[in-house]
Amino acid sequence: MTPINAEKYVGFILLKAMSNENNQQFIEFLCAHNTQTMCFGHMTTHQNKVTTVFSELKSGESLTINLDFISST
Repeated sequence: MTPINAEKYVGFILLKAMSNENNQQFIEFLCAHNTQTMCFGHMTTHQNKVTTVFSELKSGESLTINLDFISST
């Protein structure tokens, strides 16, 4: 059971598939967290290595939001 005065930590990842006028497919990648750090990785089926992203709260921040576009081709 969580104590009443405990801090609440949350992180989330949102993905949205899109394509442009040339039919290139992209993923809109949004992540947010209020933890001190958050790390995640991603790759397409055509890649040999995972791409890792490390996010960290800056001094005085209570929430950080990262937005990126990933080509799926």
